[in-house]
Amino acid sequence: MMKRPGHHLVMCDVSGFTCWDDEVLERWDGAIVHKDFWEERHPQDFVRGVKDDQSVSPVNPEPTDILIADAYPNGVTGDDL
Repeated sequence: MMKRPGHHLVMCDVSGFTCWDDEVLERWDGAIVHKDFWEERHPQDFVRGVKDDQSVSPVNPEPTDILIADAYPNGVTGDDL
């Protein structure tokens, strides 16, 4: 490569090619890459979750016991016996 006063050679972390310092950029992950390999950070990296309320709704109280009189077939009750 030809000498360029005021510039130095840098190796691209993606391609492994040697390029001049004015042809490289620092990517969001800290990699020094040639401008052809530079990529913007994906917007999904900045999404944060929303807390999900998983509390249980109030439970109905247990029903009171209902006393049912002895019932027999044909409408005969225990009092008729």
